[in-house]
Amino acid sequence: MKDLVEKLLEIGGSKVMIPETVPERIRDLGHLYDSSEVLIPKGGTSHYFKTHENEVRVMWGFVLEDDTWEMHSWLLRIDTGEIIDNKFYDYYYGFVK
Repeated sequence: MKDLVEKLLEIGGSKVMIPETVPERIRDLGHLYDSSEVLIPKGGTSHYFKTHENEVRVMWGFVLEDDTWEMHSWLLRIDTGEIIDNKFYDYYYGFVK
């Protein structure tokens, strides 16, 4: 996972919170998503998923907040590439789960 940590720190931040197990798919398939396109839905992402299930994909990876990368999941609209999340983060790095 050292290469994943290095990749994330090249993007930004100074610390990466790595859990005991991180799927290699994050390292192999993950990439940076445009955080300028974030929708914070009324009712939260769970409600949005229930009402738009065929229009989104569940994403899994890391987000950067307050200089620290942490594991996180969010939604991505298929048609627009817009991120759907409960709050805005500086960067999103992950893959379709």
